[in-house]
Amino acid sequence: MHIIYWAHSYRKEDAPLNNHFGILIEQSERMIVNFDPPSPSVNESKLAQNLRSCDGMVAVLSWRDRGTSPYLIYEVGLSLRANILPSRILQRRFSHRTYFRQFREHTDALRLLRSSMGDPPPSRYQPNASQRTCGLVGLRPLDRNSKNFIHNFVALRGFQPIDLERLDATNDLAFEKYEHLATLDVALEFVDSRTVRSAYWAGALSAAAVPRIAITVNPNYPFSDLVPRDFQPRQANVSGGSSLEEVLSAEFDLYEQNFLAVEDAEAIERYTKMQVAAAELAGFRPCLRCRPEAAPFSPAWMGSRTTVERAAGRGVTSIAFMATSWAAPLGAAVMSG
Repeated sequence: MHIIYWAHSYRKEDAPLNNHFGILIEQSERMIVNFDPPSPSVNESKLAQNLRSCDGMVAVLSWRDRGTSPYLIYEVGLSLRANILPSRILQRRFSHRTYFRQFREHTDALRLLRSSMGDPPPSRYQPNASQRTCGLVGLRPLDRNSKNFIHNFVALRGFQPIDLERLDATNDLAFEKYEHLATLDVALEFVDSRTVRSAYWAGALSAAAVPRIAITVNPNYPFSDLVPRDFQPRQANVSGGSSLEEVLSAEFDLYEQNFLAVEDAEAIERYTKMQVAAAELAGFRPCLRCRPEAAPFSPAWMGSRTTVERAAGRGVTSIAFMATSWAAPLGAAVMSG
């Protein structure tokens, strides 16, 4: 079973375009779109967390007078850092006004993406089942009370804090740093630090596509006009702004995406059922010890064929079948128009 990250516009005028590609992705090419609960804001760690749980990416870049949305460009950039290489990005253009007449071209691009990626990838590397970990970078310039607060905050959120700058990054035979890069769940970086070690780990985390929460306590931080502020460091403990605790709480809430707090609980249930259906079609089935009623050739195992047989026995002459959503493989497709 594969899951796909779908990057698209949220403008009202692009709703018909999104609906068009949504039907192609889910119903025509049977891909499962990653479930992303709505949130009032966004940060890099939320997008990176979603991307890490996906096997591929489809980006629909709609037409804008001022150029492509920087948010979509940022998402494509994240996919490149997540080892979806540039050579594996499939690009197709479409007409913004007559896109619905290019159905064959669109489905061909998605089908080529799906067929060229092979079997689902194995589970992400994880050597043990220990507590979740949060890498810490750039704490040296902070005072002792701030450092203690950060460690306690991270621990209370259920993560084991790892001060990455204390690790030996100079010895290539010391595997501890590689283990952490492979298993870190999230990283908390204070960007005001200018030490060599903090620069090293900032680059390593970015290259490894580890979800990252960036914080600055500099009231004069030089923000860029080229990148959306949502993807730049959050200011904390600045006069007239939010406290460090408030900023950290908001950023970790975005990263963790509490599914229990989603207003539409049925959406989560539908998404889970879609994944189960896709897995069963791929040849997997529930454990017989946990679900003996799902044994081969039982009604639960036969699925819709049970409905057909029951209908035939009761003289029913018409049956309605509901379309469902399926899988998407490793890689990325970019649709631009």
